[in-house]
Amino acid sequence: MPAVPTPITNPDPVDLITVPDATNVLLAGGVTLTTAQAAILGNLITAASREIIRYCSRKFGLATYTEIVTPEGGRQDRGESDSAKLSAFPVQSVASVTTGRSSVLTVTNSDPATNQFASVAFTLTGDVEYLDLAYTGLSLSRTASGVTTRTTLSFTSYVTLGALATAINTLGAGWNARIQSSYECYPSASLVGVREPKNALGNGAVLDLFTTSATRYDIDRATGILRCHGWGGNGFGAAFGAPSGASWEGAGGDGGSGCSGQYQVTYQAGWATIPENLQQVCAEVVKGIFARLDGDPSLKSETADKYSWTAKDAMTSLPDWATSVLGYYKDWSV
Repeated sequence: MPAVPTPITNPDPVDLITVPDATNVLLAGGVTLTTAQAAILGNLITAASREIIRYCSRKFGLATYTEIVTPEGGRQDRGESDSAKLSAFPVQSVASVTTGRSSVLTVTNSDPATNQFASVAFTLTGDVEYLDLAYTGLSLSRTASGVTTRTTLSFTSYVTLGALATAINTLGAGWNARIQSSYECYPSASLVGVREPKNALGNGAVLDLFTTSATRYDIDRATGILRCHGWGGNGFGAAFGAPSGASWEGAGGDGGSGCSGQYQVTYQAGWATIPENLQQVCAEVVKGIFARLDGDPSLKSETADKYSWTAKDAMTSLPDWATSVLGYYKDWSV
């Protein structure tokens, strides 16, 4: 009788195949799991899935993304639209496309006599290697006489710019925040501009927001390509011989950051059910990991969450059919 894998109540969202399905695929291929193998199967599926994601430079499970793109490359003499490629596809739904990047919040530390350094940056979760970074709040850091103090303000606790600015202004120690008029009720989670720490002394760190809903665009759902269109019937864009919308609608808003042509897109992409051929490839990588472990008994003492490098080894020995499948799904864009 094949070993029964231990149920996993919270599988990793990156997993490309479930434990029961992987067990059945392996069994159909002549691999009957031992009790020890069944115990780590869920971890190996996650390791194998992550290696496939890294190899293909894209995620596959249905997820929500928010990213900034800059359409470019359209030939005005040919009437071509400027375009940009979203990082995830196929696109299943689009929540919002905004433009008009504008400076809306300035965070300053006004006590240079006490603080020698002060900076503002986003707090992050996720891993850039697996394409799942997310901004969760602001981190305010100051250094006084060699001692660094950091304060974190989460977007879930301070939902609007007004609430976030109020929280900053109550910190003391030189911190203050100023909002451009009429933006107090805008969502704090939509702020951009401080992915890396920015200096808060002197003139302060400036954070931006995309403030205008875009209208002159479309998105090819299968490829994730956003195309921009021009001013249409007013004749202004036609005078230049092209519908190059990114140079107009995408321009910065009032007092903007000068990043003309940028769009912020929030959308859902991927598959609710992973394609069967990808599931089979994931099971094949797991099979390769088990073969590696069986061939080198010294690896059996490794803890389950350290198997990503064995998954990478298994990727190099995939059969031709599996390599062909990954080639089909790989994002070859540069």
